[in-house]
Amino acid sequence: MKLLQTKPIYVFLLALFFCLHGSAENFGFISVNEVVEVFIAILIVISVAFAIINFVIKSALYAGFIVFIIASVYLFFGAIKSSLSQIPYFKSYTFLIPFLFVFILLLILLVRKNKMFLSKLTLFFNLLFITYCLYDMFTIAKKQFLLPAHSYLNSVGFDTQKVLYKPNVYLLLFDEYAGYTSLADSFNFKNDLFYEQLKKDSFQIMPINSNYSITQFSMASLFCMNYVKNIKDSATVGWQQTQQRMAEIKNAEVFDVFKSMNYEIKSFSLFEVGESKSMGANQYLLGHKRVLTNKIMHNVLLKDIGWKLAVGKNAKTWMQKIFLDDMPVYNNKIETALLETSIESTKSQFVYAHFLMPHFPFLYDSNGVKKTIAAHFKDEAWFNKAEYISYLKYCNKKIIEYEKAIIKKDPSAIVLLMSDHGFRDLRISTTESAFNNFCAIKTNQSKPSLDIHISNVNFFRFLFNQNFNQQIKYCKDSIIFLKEMP
Repeated sequence: MKLLQTKPIYVFLLALFFCLHGSAENFGFISVNEVVEVFIAILIVISVAFAIINFVIKSALYAGFIVFIIASVYLFFGAIKSSLSQIPYFKSYTFLIPFLFVFILLLILLVRKNKMFLSKLTLFFNLLFITYCLYDMFTIAKKQFLLPAHSYLNSVGFDTQKVLYKPNVYLLLFDEYAGYTSLADSFNFKNDLFYEQLKKDSFQIMPINSNYSITQFSMASLFCMNYVKNIKDSATVGWQQTQQRMAEIKNAEVFDVFKSMNYEIKSFSLFEVGESKSMGANQYLLGHKRVLTNKIMHNVLLKDIGWKLAVGKNAKTWMQKIFLDDMPVYNNKIETALLETSIESTKSQFVYAHFLMPHFPFLYDSNGVKKTIAAHFKDEAWFNKAEYISYLKYCNKKIIEYEKAIIKKDPSAIVLLMSDHGFRDLRISTTESAFNNFCAIKTNQSKPSLDIHISNVNFFRFLFNQNFNQQIKYCKDSIIFLKEMP
């Protein structure tokens, strides 16, 4: 007990609690190695700060308290901001930051000369954070050991005994590629040349729409072949709901169906699929270490006000690079992985490649000329009609390149080209056209019946019925517009 009164262990336990609590809240979305990396980084900073302050003031208890107060506000700044946001004035950083500074200063001055109080405070915080850490360890262990093993649920009634032919299947997903109707109505652009080229290459254009306006939800409905539960139209969704969709994608039934047919799954995507890790572009998906570090003060400030240094007269290239992250190289990584995929395998393969194009940022023009970093931060660059169409034309060339390469290498393959949703910015698109998708399919079997209009939730039901001799019932098609929580 004396040790707990005389040693500010809680200062270092704060780093452990921060990582354990974040791991418990986001179980399954961050690996042990990633947690350890964050923990070591925070522990080093806290240790250095403690050593310096203790050297100056010659009081371990007081130095520990100072570091603890500052580190607590810094690490949990996002949670503090969120909890105070309903109170007038606290929504503004011009009030919140000075308030927190004064609050920290007053607390530090309050305990400066009270050694007895510091001793009691040290005992209290030591016991408190030991308890917190043990509780979070128990929570993580409980989730780990009680988590049911994922198994093939077969909720759609897929019958492997009816499968007669198992070609390789390639799904090439192009994020925010608007459908023909949407392009014609909202952009006054007819995509006829592209569609005609696909038809020459034996593709059939399929009328289809997305069910949701947010990628995670749209892809979850596509791969799970079912609607997301308890989500209403015009709902505002936050990180926990999008995180759950990512879990559903990771263990989606479509992959289980292919595994039941003894297919090998290859995923080149921003999502995790089974044992396949995300290939990047995580500024669009909050995952891995970011689920822990996203609410630390500097990341919150970067997200909320850092953009002021990425646009306008005060724009800084280094800040623009931070906001772009690995987007300029992400599509190249997916392309390389896709084109290097070998078909020399004892198993049939289901290959999923998710390209973030023609999704913003519009990295190239129609001639394949790469745009400067500054071009992505011009006024209205996010919803510029001409730049979207120019990038879409570039995307068209890449799609033709990809499908021709696949067909040349693997002539008997089923090739699926589609988007997750249409162009969603309602300053340009209507609500309805935002759900208008692109979809083209190629199969060497009998031509699929395209006299029905379906949505993403029914796409794989349709594919299995048409190409794998199934009789799966379709869901009723619907669309749900969602808003992302700021």
